[in-house]
Amino acid sequence: MSRSKRWDRFIYPLTKSVDTTFSLAVAAELSKCGPWSEQLFQLVVQGRIVEVIDAHIPLDVGLDDYRGATQIKALFSKNGDLDLGFNPLKAGVEASIKAELQCQSVNRYFGTLCPFGGVTQAISLARRKIKSVLGPVPSLARLGAHFGPGATTTIKRANACFEGKLTRTPVCSEEMLPSVDSFLAETPGWSGFHSEGVSVTTVEDGDSVTKTLECTSTIAVDTGKLIFVAKNAKTHRPICVEPILNGFWQLGVGDYIKDRLRVLANQDLSNQERNQLLAREGSIHGNLATIDLSSASDTLAFSVVFDLLPEDWVDLLCRMRTGVVEYAGHKYELEKFSSMGNGYTFELESLIFWALADSCTALSGEDTKRVSVYGDDIIVPTRVVDLLFATLSWCGFTVNPAKSYWEGPFRESCGADWLLGEDVRPIFKKDRLSYQWLYVFHNWAMRRGEISLASIARSFIPNDWHLSGPDGYGDGHLLGSYELRRPRDVCRAGWGGGYFYTLRNLPKSTEIDEGIAHLAGVYSLYTQGATSIWEPRECYSPGIVPGNSGIERASIYTFTENIFIR
Repeated sequence: MSRSKRWDRFIYPLTKSVDTTFSLAVAAELSKCGPWSEQLFQLVVQGRIVEVIDAHIPLDVGLDDYRGATQIKALFSKNGDLDLGFNPLKAGVEASIKAELQCQSVNRYFGTLCPFGGVTQAISLARRKIKSVLGPVPSLARLGAHFGPGATTTIKRANACFEGKLTRTPVCSEEMLPSVDSFLAETPGWSGFHSEGVSVTTVEDGDSVTKTLECTSTIAVDTGKLIFVAKNAKTHRPICVEPILNGFWQLGVGDYIKDRLRVLANQDLSNQERNQLLAREGSIHGNLATIDLSSASDTLAFSVVFDLLPEDWVDLLCRMRTGVVEYAGHKYELEKFSSMGNGYTFELESLIFWALADSCTALSGEDTKRVSVYGDDIIVPTRVVDLLFATLSWCGFTVNPAKSYWEGPFRESCGADWLLGEDVRPIFKKDRLSYQWLYVFHNWAMRRGEISLASIARSFIPNDWHLSGPDGYGDGHLLGSYELRRPRDVCRAGWGGGYFYTLRNLPKSTEIDEGIAHLAGVYSLYTQGATSIWEPRECYSPGIVPGNSGIERASIYTFTENIFIR
């Protein structure tokens, strides 16, 4: 295993001129796929990138032409490095405001009589399904609360290791404050670490003496922090950074709901494969629709959650939510129930969308086993679409017409695009070109049988960086002809196989206070002891934070002799 600074250049962005040259070379090769690909290539040559991004490619142009044209679009549509005259931040802020106004409208009318009888029935049935899946509210000890990898209001993402979070003073939202004692009582080690002191109260009653030990913890109250992160070339995505105590317990609730959905509703939120395979089936037979929603989590109105979930569950979720966020020096009270950044938003919206989709399917007389949900990626039988759309609309959700399909030969769900059962998903270029992305692009092209595209990527990589090896071991090497290294001692021992080189990211770490070693150990034991019996939680490494500190070349031992594992 070798560590060399020269390999660190592998992840650094290349110059803009190299980036442009690569995109033109790929687009030129793809232009041979058909008329639409040629047309988009000409737009690229002329610098009319916005027209490339906005181009609507017909589904009947032929498989090769469709693949070529969509791949040309994918080189630019999500590339945040391009300056195309858009204002992504402004667009993201405007979309966030629009979503809040939409939630405000829903909060005013939801719960009144719906004029559509089928919708009323679907919501009533969904309410019962949600209650059945959730069951009784669990004790806090059963939730398995834990830290996530992201930032909180008191710690930046660059320092977001669990040891760093343990050293921060516990901070919560106003919603959590009235019952914060019960939350702190579940983590006495963490609470005690930040306590102001210990006091002993003595109570004498006749001959008996009772002594009570009390620990006073320092608790701060904070709002959420609204930030915007890159989504595509046109707009940013809003995310709410949560106070540390809220995020800690929200993740526990999210895991609990995820387990209940998997066991009682056959909806596995840890795996997207079911959605992807059902989408393929829908593209072949036309029997299934793939539905995508616009700003789904940002349009989950408070009143919808209050109406659909049991009262005790609403109370639990409300105690953990952050209802006020701060942006640009101003504070705003949210009309939505929870935003992206809340640790249970994904599972909560999945639960609600599954219940609505399953109810609409049952009322339509279709097979509910064909319903599959992953966040706001919804799959239902095509005959359910009209009722589901009406129900979602009444609940304040907006179907994204550009990403929803219930007619024709195309379906899309969970990162899989299918045209008559054929994989037509392009690879998206989201940032400035780097050697690391060239490796990824090369291997994607090889797996697709696009040898000419792989050759273009290889030509942009220095010859002495051409590490080759087999598929199945990541993208730290180029898929291609390779020769295994067979050291003499391995051969003498009678072993087959051999070694090949690959590159891998080195984890990034930060210095941690040695004084919290005991607390970190207690935290690790706590999270492992409270982990789900269906999904064991990963072990934690000390001081590891998001990102990587560099690249190293490593040897991998394999028996594989072919590029692709059979």
